[in-house]
Amino acid sequence: MKSTTFKHFEIGMVEDPTDEEHGGFEFASGMDIFSEPGVINACYAMATVCFGASATPTAVPTVMVDTTDGSTVRAYIIAGAKILESTNGTTWNLFLTNGNGANTGLGIWAGYVIYPCGTTIGRTLVGNAAAANDSYIATLDNDADHHPVIAQGGTLKIGAGRYVASLDEAFAFTARAMKLPTEYRVRCLAEHFTKLFMGTRTGAMGDAVTNFDSSVFDWRGTVLSSGSALPDTPYPMKLRGMNALLSDGRNLYAFPDQNGDILIHDGIGFMQHRSLGHLFPLGLTVGKGGVNQHGDNTILFAGLAASVPGVFQMDGKAICQAFVPSTATPGVDASFNIGFVKTSFNGVVFIGYYRTADTSYHLEYSTGNKQNNAMMRTLWHRIQTDKLKRWYGVKLNLKPLAASTSVAVAYRTSRDASFTDSGYTITSTNQDKPVILAVQPRSREIQFKFTYTTATTNTPELLSYDPLYDILNATR
Repeated sequence: MKSTTFKHFEIGMVEDPTDEEHGGFEFASGMDIFSEPGVINACYAMATVCFGASATPTAVPTVMVDTTDGSTVRAYIIAGAKILESTNGTTWNLFLTNGNGANTGLGIWAGYVIYPCGTTIGRTLVGNAAAANDSYIATLDNDADHHPVIAQGGTLKIGAGRYVASLDEAFAFTARAMKLPTEYRVRCLAEHFTKLFMGTRTGAMGDAVTNFDSSVFDWRGTVLSSGSALPDTPYPMKLRGMNALLSDGRNLYAFPDQNGDILIHDGIGFMQHRSLGHLFPLGLTVGKGGVNQHGDNTILFAGLAASVPGVFQMDGKAICQAFVPSTATPGVDASFNIGFVKTSFNGVVFIGYYRTADTSYHLEYSTGNKQNNAMMRTLWHRIQTDKLKRWYGVKLNLKPLAASTSVAVAYRTSRDASFTDSGYTITSTNQDKPVILAVQPRSREIQFKFTYTTATTNTPELLSYDPLYDILNATR
């Protein structure tokens, strides 16, 4: 019997799961590969927040922003016409309801909460909904879907159809500070170094179709007194609507279309960075608030998908699905629309989403407990040869397992087959023993699935694994 060791989980999900040379895995859900390089742990679990009177969302939460009011952190979320507020992250109260209808953007500016809707911009003092004026400005260019808001170049920039509006510190308003070519509509904004980048699409309003001809444009952000400025540089996207942009201070990432693509700006244009299309045969559309920097090095992103719902975490090119909605099961397909993901309150992750199965709306936060049923599908192992093999089992090399934690092992030898339970669960009492398969299959390749059982803050910690096999002669 032979064995071969596989590790280097920090490589993350690979695009070619038959490549055994460089580590990684085919897919993982509810897993953390970044906190301790070389170890794959269960991620933190999500839990539902508490809602005050009338605060329960009745529309998809799409944007979250936060600010410091003296020594108090105040966070705000839009969900339809509602704006919710929290000062601790676990309890959310109804801050105000926009009398003009559903909020299409949200920002903090000069001590005020700013909330566009249709042709209006509402504002109220941070922490004081009694001062609200839903129609503080009534000359905004209309866009029923998107009014992205971001501070840049000394003013607050607001996307409005083919225009970018500007609000300065004295609240002087310029409705058309910058204009794009006819038919283009601003879907998202990002500040990257000294420029404002604008992701666009063309065509009628509505989020259902995102792959119309589009471009990304950049602009220095200088508001002219003589009329509308024009963008400095266009970056054609061909048949890709640009749903989200994120600058991490070093790189500018772009999330276009519905195919799970991630692009990166190289200073000249946008080039392919990663693709998750193989996971999303029915598409992945990243939400307007669905990208966020998490800590110093990683990026979180999520959106609308009919398969493997959850929040993906990315460091460079390494990607793993980390945070999973509490109403979903890691690695199990279901239709979810995650409207936003945001890190706030000292590293807590927040998500707002719509669950198709029961038409319900949710707001959740990451807890200190570990995700139960976190799972990983390994690479497809051929041991660098297409010869037939007898697979005896697999040996998992784990750190000492805590009480009540375990790892269940399953396998399959055909890519369109369901996994077969090995009938063997690894616990603290047998973790030094290999998993021997009762039916030792003969095949050219095999894939394993490891499913974690966690216990509150304790998780299995996998260092490597060794498939056990013999290569068969043609006569055997």
